[in-house]
Amino acid sequence: MRTHKPPIGTPMWHVLEHLYYEKTRAGPLMEYVVREARVTGYFQGGYTEIRLTGKNAGGYLTPFSYPLSDIGRRLFYTPEEAAQLAKRMTENEEKMLWCSDPLRRPWAEYIMPVAEQISLFQKVSR
Repeated sequence: MRTHKPPIGTPMWHVLEHLYYEKTRAGPLMEYVVREARVTGYFQGGYTEIRLTGKNAGGYLTPFSYPLSDIGRRLFYTPEEAAQLAKRMTENEEKMLWCSDPLRRPWAEYIMPVAEQISLFQKVSR
């Protein structure tokens, strides 16, 4: 699948793992966070790699690299799309956890409830 190259400076969104601790737990728990990164360039080898710079899960500026084919799979143009991936990853992680407490969901702010969504065919009231 060929994907066009977004222009340099384009904001993109991706999902990162973040370990956190709670006082009641002996070990760390994991959460998935949605972060923004900007396209800074490309690397052409056996495949085209997109280079981005953005904050990591700890809040520090970090370089990231993804294959160009990961756009739409692990790298997105909107935070809503990335939040959907984070939701799936969180649900999969909770299935494998031995503890009964649910993981934190910092990505939930990007997902709009179905009741608030507007249909393209719905009349707008003014």
